[in-house]
Amino acid sequence: MDMRHDRELDLDPSPGDHPPRRSGLRRSHPRVWLAAVLLAAGSLALLGGLRAPAVTQAQESACVAQLTRTANPKTVTLGDSVTVTTVFKADCARVANPLHVVFALDVSGSMAGKPLTDTVGVLRAWTQDLLADQTTVTRVGLVAFNDAVVKRCGLTKSLALMDACLQNLPAKGGSDLAKGITDALTVLDDGRKGLGATVTPNEVMIVLSDGANNLGCDPVKSAARRAKGQGVLMVTVCVAAGCDAQCMREAASSARYHFDIAQSDAIADMLRKIRAFGNGLRRLTLSEQLTPNLEFVAGSEVPAAVWDPAASRLTWEWAGIPEGPLTVTYLLRPLEVGTTPSGHGSTASFTDLQGQTGTVSAAIETITVLPGGSDPRPAIRSALILERDSLALGQQSAVTATLDMTLPEPPGHTHLVLVADRSGSMSGEPITRLLEGARLMLDRLETIAADDFAAAIVRFNNVSDLLCDLTGDFGKLRGCVDRIAPAEGGTNIALGLQEGHRAMKKDGSWIGGKDLVVFTDGANNAGCDPVLVAARDVKADGVVLHAVCLGGGCDAMCMQMAASSPRHFFNVPLNADLPQVLDSIAQDLLARRGVEAVNLDLTVPAHLRLVPGSFSVAPDTVDDSGAHWRLPRLPYGGLQLTFAVEAVAGGSGALGLSSNLPMLQMSTLNGQTSSKPVDVPVTPTPEPPTATAVIPTATEPAPYASPTATPAGPSPIYLPLMLREAGSNQAVDLVLVIDSSLSMGERLGADGSKFEAAQAAIDTLLQGLDLTRHRVALVATDAAARQLLPLGRDADAIRRSLAQLQLGSGTALDKGLNLATDLLLGEERRAMTRGVILLLSDGRAHEAAPTDAVAAAYRARRLKLEVYTVGLGQEVDAPTLAAIADSPERYQAAPDRDAALRAFQRLAGWMDCPAEGVWGER
Repeated sequence: MDMRHDRELDLDPSPGDHPPRRSGLRRSHPRVWLAAVLLAAGSLALLGGLRAPAVTQAQESACVAQLTRTANPKTVTLGDSVTVTTVFKADCARVANPLHVVFALDVSGSMAGKPLTDTVGVLRAWTQDLLADQTTVTRVGLVAFNDAVVKRCGLTKSLALMDACLQNLPAKGGSDLAKGITDALTVLDDGRKGLGATVTPNEVMIVLSDGANNLGCDPVKSAARRAKGQGVLMVTVCVAAGCDAQCMREAASSARYHFDIAQSDAIADMLRKIRAFGNGLRRLTLSEQLTPNLEFVAGSEVPAAVWDPAASRLTWEWAGIPEGPLTVTYLLRPLEVGTTPSGHGSTASFTDLQGQTGTVSAAIETITVLPGGSDPRPAIRSALILERDSLALGQQSAVTATLDMTLPEPPGHTHLVLVADRSGSMSGEPITRLLEGARLMLDRLETIAADDFAAAIVRFNNVSDLLCDLTGDFGKLRGCVDRIAPAEGGTNIALGLQEGHRAMKKDGSWIGGKDLVVFTDGANNAGCDPVLVAARDVKADGVVLHAVCLGGGCDAMCMQMAASSPRHFFNVPLNADLPQVLDSIAQDLLARRGVEAVNLDLTVPAHLRLVPGSFSVAPDTVDDSGAHWRLPRLPYGGLQLTFAVEAVAGGSGALGLSSNLPMLQMSTLNGQTSSKPVDVPVTPTPEPPTATAVIPTATEPAPYASPTATPAGPSPIYLPLMLREAGSNQAVDLVLVIDSSLSMGERLGADGSKFEAAQAAIDTLLQGLDLTRHRVALVATDAAARQLLPLGRDADAIRRSLAQLQLGSGTALDKGLNLATDLLLGEERRAMTRGVILLLSDGRAHEAAPTDAVAAAYRARRLKLEVYTVGLGQEVDAPTLAAIADSPERYQAAPDRDAALRAFQRLAGWMDCPAEGVWGER
């Protein structure tokens, strides 16, 4: 079961947490552990304000466990939803887990003098801090390296031994970071010996360097992956300006664990939190038994759970987790009026690190359900309006499609707070781009905002400052934006969010939309936890939180978790098209609240065709049978699309429009509408002239003189025409590039995960390809790209390779495309073989700018290779994937499993029979 919050989570704990635990030599799966840690970090601040739970403690385990369950709001209208929050916490202080920290210190020639002296001083301070508390078992070790390992000190509890190890370090030679990381991992391996099967150390490796690896970054990342794969928390520190920051950031467990040496206080604080985090449990099962008069809102649970509708039961399971607290939430929708318990039971069963078991139960709160309207749920209102419903052959008619909702919501106008980072790291281009972007957003909003729109401006570094209270005066707002600069000081994102929240709450009577947009380029000085706590408070007040990361130094994972949803998070490289991103946010501010996406399917009868180029909004896909749109929002005033149809044959039939709107915190809405029938009279086919023969009779002699014939007009001549179309016989070398990021493990509707849908779609493709003629290779790409299989004809080998594929963090589409291109160019190509790349991805390029992926695709096309793309799921970056493909029709949107199967069926046909190779290019 995939317990991840988000499609792009790194395999590392939140600040203040510790790495995955191991039992002996058997290691816990880091992804499962991570979800528990993220839940724990997000719920720390909740515990103080919750009621004392009713506890039933089992006798076997010495752990003291608590389970608290709340339902909010306590009074709802029939049709509204109730949020259930359950928090589990266990104190297992009897069991002690040691902390093992190893420093991997670069002592190459460039570190000579002040860089090495200052760094050693920092390491001494950290060591003293770590070893000062004798109540915990903490051991520290060191590996000093240049071209080789020059000093290696095993893990020790002695401050004197560690201090001696830090003396007389040389500074000479080159730099082999990979060797330093590998040897430091050996130090940690040695430290596990003799601990016993029930004692699991928390392990941290801190890599410090001032330069670049002699052999490039790939060996460094490979060594770091081995360490992270064993549950080691990787922290990287740049100690001078010449450091390869990008490589060090990729080697760290995530961007939040990459630091400059100037942030030594933040690193020390992180180490103290890891040391103090405590002990854990081996297993935990949480079960929520629901009542039949409360409907569970499918897909609302966080993290994902197993839902048994027959038993009305939700179940979560974790393995190898810390002691907590853990928080789960989900939504219920009342089905009848009255006072009712919010559930039937809530129980947690656990096994501690000693193998002893325990159970604990929570009290169940009651809720009151008041009568509402006849149908308080939203409903879709749509129409297809024809300019004319009777056409002759070749005639065209304009068509207008409209879509809106009857939605019991407050007015779509909004109050907006812009929260801008003006810390020192924003100096230069970042602050310039931020000011440019804020002005562009105001320009856009001024053209679409209603009279009651108001905005406020907040800036922050170490402190926060309200520059503009809520106002609808755009001139005043632009003046406040100009006051955001200069950039200076540290970064306290949490403080900025709190100040923005206060500004929003000043108008307590406001019932319209509430939005907060935070811009930042870095990581919070005090770690991610305070940011998530502040963000939770903002969102709990009904505010939609949009998070914008500027540049590669931003803690993208933290900000994505802070945002209201993945589509409210924007990762914007400084060289990206900032106006386009900000325009998208501005449109979202005044869109229909609660609508996550708009999916439209248009069907056209066979006697009509869609007129190319007539669409006011270009569809994502279009063919002879109709068109499909997937739009990110529904404007508050509704949606209107126009296009044209042309009569191509006689007949009668109507156009159809199916609408599908995924909603926040409720099930998907569906609608269907049809136009009037469009009549096209059938034109009768002219009959060929019939010649009448004059046959002389025996009783009437034939005349000797022929009469003068009356000349006839020209008659049509019917000639036979034979058209035969055959598929191309040209062989294809195909490279499948599969997005293997963690988000591919998320569920895709009711049919399993995105990755399972990808496997089924690829199987469909393989069944449709003639592998006696074609060859297929397999490439996977997450933070890095790797070849899984060379070009070959073994479909079963491809299926096996996909079944064994491990998902990882990151999405480097450009690396996957470049590797596929190199693979095709490196093979001995058969004469007249088509080289084809097929990319399947479910998200955005996170490791580089989208323009890099587009450039990689352009390189492939320039080398005479064909590029097709498929976007899987609801959160794809459709513009980028469409730009990567050779042409718009070579990008296929697949929002669900069935669409993915259809897309790969079409692609199999295109491989064998490309449209440009047949008559009419059909």
